[in-house]
Amino acid sequence: MKHLLLVLLFALPPSVQDKPFSDKPDIDGALAKSKTENRRVLIVWGSNDSDESKSLSALLGKDAALKKKLLYEYDVVRAAPSELAKKYEADTSKLPALTILAADGKVLANLAAPADTKEIVTLLTKHQAEPLKAKDVCDAALKQAKESKKRVLLHFGAPW
Repeated sequence: MKHLLLVLLFALPPSVQDKPFSDKPDIDGALAKSKTENRRVLIVWGSNDSDESKSLSALLGKDAALKKKLLYEYDVVRAAPSELAKKYEADTSKLPALTILAADGKVLANLAAPADTKEIVTLLTKHQAEPLKAKDVCDAALKQAKESKKRVLLHFGAPW
């Protein structure tokens, strides 16, 4: 049983605080994923040598309310400030900073140097994607399958 537990622990994805801030973040990949899963993209702008950036990363990975909100509603991308920040209208003069994107890449919100957990959770909750109705999604899939003479595989799951 010990061996199985060790294997399961190593198989878990790294938490948010374990990932470095990237000079070439995969924002396009996160947007594609968020589009198929009805989620938002949260860009965390920061620096690998900034204590404030490290503190925010640790908070995102440890605070129960933030962790749950990110798990259910957001795909997180950690990015080092660059010309890319201008594209998303992010104020990276003081790090860390946050940008929330809709699945189409539209900027929904920016927050420079978040003050506390409550402020971040409020922002994330305000801008989370509207839930889809299962019946509407199923009906659309059945219609598309019928038109293309394919079958539909229903998969029920949860993010945990």
